[in-house]
Amino acid sequence: MKINLTEEQVKEIFGNLFLINFKVNENYQTKEVESVTFNVAGDNPGLRDGSYPIKIETNQRPNIKPFGRIKMIGAVYAPRVQSGAIDGGNGQRASAWGKIVENFEAKDILPASPADQIANADGERVVKK
Repeated sequence: MKINLTEEQVKEIFGNLFLINFKVNENYQTKEVESVTFNVAGDNPGLRDGSYPIKIETNQRPNIKPFGRIKMIGAVYAPRVQSGAIDGGNGQRASAWGKIVENFEAKDILPASPADQIANADGERVVKK
């Protein structure tokens, strides 16, 4: 099940979105960027988890400052099931469990404003005055 979210729904769920960190996934041989996994958090006190990983298929490195405000483009809520089992051993009864895990996806993650960028369009570092 996937539910497309509007900007208003994203704001309602997360509040203001912040980039905690990101991991760039590169091709082992060519060193080309294949995807980026962002860890994002919101300032909504009702959030169940502290931060959420969101993987974006892209060939560009992010241009967002750590802890900068961000916006999600094409946000989707796509919960998934996580399950596991424990063998009882020695004739004991095995136990199993399952739970629904919050999962969010997006087409892109961009800085909310130019102040949240690392560099401007010319590649020059943005410096606060």
